[in-house]
Amino acid sequence: MESKIGMQIFSVLLALLLVSLIAVPAVSAEKTSPRMVDEWEKEHTIPVEHTTEYYFEKGQLRVRDIYSGPDLTARFNKDQLEKTCSYQMEAETAEKMGYAEGQRYTITENTSEVFTSENDPPVTLRTYDYPQWIYEKIEDTYHQLDEPVNIAWENNNLNTVKSEMLDEGWWDVIAEDVYYIYDNEWKADDGVANDPVRLFGGWHIRLWQMADGDVVGAAHHDSAVPHHADGFENAEEYIAAFYDQPDDDMWHVFEDYYALNNYVADPYNNGMCTSIYYW
Repeated sequence: MESKIGMQIFSVLLALLLVSLIAVPAVSAEKTSPRMVDEWEKEHTIPVEHTTEYYFEKGQLRVRDIYSGPDLTARFNKDQLEKTCSYQMEAETAEKMGYAEGQRYTITENTSEVFTSENDPPVTLRTYDYPQWIYEKIEDTYHQLDEPVNIAWENNNLNTVKSEMLDEGWWDVIAEDVYYIYDNEWKADDGVANDPVRLFGGWHIRLWQMADGDVVGAAHHDSAVPHHADGFENAEEYIAAFYDQPDDDMWHVFEDYYALNNYVADPYNNGMCTSIYYW
C-alpha cells in the first residue's frame, strides 16, 4: 500500500516537473562572435610600458601618451612612441573634472599592445567583408585600438550615410582624433557626432568609405574629455535606429548580422556587426 502511494506521489511530481518545463518560455541567447587572435596580431603584440600624463594650464588640458620598452625599441628602432592631444576648457570645468591649474597627473601601466608600420598592414586568418579594428597613428607607427568596427552600410556612400545622422541634428565638423583603418591603404576617418566637442561625453561614430563601395563605421559613446570609448553596443543600436524609422522605406537594418570576431569585454562589444542596406 505504502509503495503504491509512493509511486502515485512520484508520478504527480514528475508530471508537475514536465508541465513547468513546457510552461517556461525559451530565452534566445544574444549573438556573440568571439575575438580571434590571428598569427599576424600575435607577431605584432609587444609588451610596453604605457604612461599617460595630464596637465592643465591656461585653459588647455594636454594629454600625453608615451609607449616604451626594449621590445618596442628593437622592433622600430625608437626609444619611445609619443602622442599629445589638447583640449580647450574653462578652469572651472577643469576643476570639476579633477584637474587643477599647473598640476601634473601621471598614470603608468604595463600592457601588451599591437603596433605595426605603414608597410606592414594587418593580415587576418580569414577574409572579412569589413575591417575588424581601428588604429591610431603615432609618428610613423600604427597602434591597434580595442575599438571595433561595428556597423556597415552595403553599397553606399559617405554623404548618403551621414545624411540620416545630420537629419537627427548631429554634427559633421567635430573635434576628434583622426583614426584609421586599412583598406588597400591606410584611410583616415570621417567623424560625425551628436555634439561637436562632447566635453561631458556624447555619441560619436567614425566612418570610412571602402574601396568596394561599402561604408563602415566604428560607433561608440564617448566619455567626458579626455575622450575614451565607454560604450559600443549602445552606440551601435542607437545609430542603427536612425535607419529603421517608420518613414525609412528604403533602409533595411539587420542587427548583429555579420560576425567580425572583434569581441571586447569592457566596454562590451559582442563581436557582431550590424549591416544596413538601401534598396
